[in-house]
Amino acid sequence: MMINTTISASHICWIALLRASADYWWICMEDGDCLDPRLVQVWKDFGNLFRYETLSDWWEARGQNCFESRQASLPEVSEVFLPEGLRLITTATNKRVAQRLLYVSIDTDLVLKHQHADLGKALALLAKQHKRETNTIRYPLMPLDSKSRKKLVPSYQAIVLDQYARGCSTEEPAHRWGCYEMGRKLGMGSDAPISRALNPDRERKRQVNVRSLFCQAKKGAQALIANVEIGRFPSKKVVSPMPRWTDRQYQKRNQSLWQNRWSMPAWLAKEQRFFLGAQATIQSVPNYLKSLAALVSLAPQGLGM
Repeated sequence: MMINTTISASHICWIALLRASADYWWICMEDGDCLDPRLVQVWKDFGNLFRYETLSDWWEARGQNCFESRQASLPEVSEVFLPEGLRLITTATNKRVAQRLLYVSIDTDLVLKHQHADLGKALALLAKQHKRETNTIRYPLMPLDSKSRKKLVPSYQAIVLDQYARGCSTEEPAHRWGCYEMGRKLGMGSDAPISRALNPDRERKRQVNVRSLFCQAKKGAQALIANVEIGRFPSKKVVSPMPRWTDRQYQKRNQSLWQNRWSMPAWLAKEQRFFLGAQATIQSVPNYLKSLAALVSLAPQGLGM
């Protein structure tokens, strides 16, 4: 799949989790009619994520306004003297940008042409400008350590696979999957092949470990979703509850087919086209989740660490 190179792995995860939110789907169906102003503001900025065919389409229409600085890097600093050959490298020109870092391009002869004090002043001015730009990003990424970052994709995979297993036909083998089977489908736990015979004690420990990892991932996804609904990512902070729907809206949502969506071929096809591209070959849910993980691994991280 070819996507805009400015879409980082973090932003792909952000949008995937927002599309997994029942409340965000419902506010899109209700055209913004919601009692929670936090969710309404996110809907106003991100728009109806479900009407775009691909992530690139959404990014061009909405993503850059949400995730990129809304002011140019240097033209806004007309009063700043920058030695010739010194410029700021922006997010758009660098594929792997960490939010807190300042990327500067310096001519090789610059150090010889200018005194160190002059160069230092210019760099300080650029740093201040970079900080102002970062503060103007409407939805900045929150800092996250590398260990927690690695859990983002498994969290999304876990909640999707769990929803698929719960919603599919009782005739489907997946309907009988428990946390252990789903965890193994996602490659969680021991690297030992599932067919490999282990003594009973080791087998019990492996199953307990896989179940625990899967449950943790699913719980983590629920916390992440609650935060993306109010515009924070990646975060698992407790979100203060607020009324969101009238009784009539609750009844309508409960009668919808949202909970069974992953067993619907049309939904699955649309979801895969959105993330994997308009020409994506439609896959089963487990295979799609692996493909999405591969896509995220190829994108810039950009977690602002």
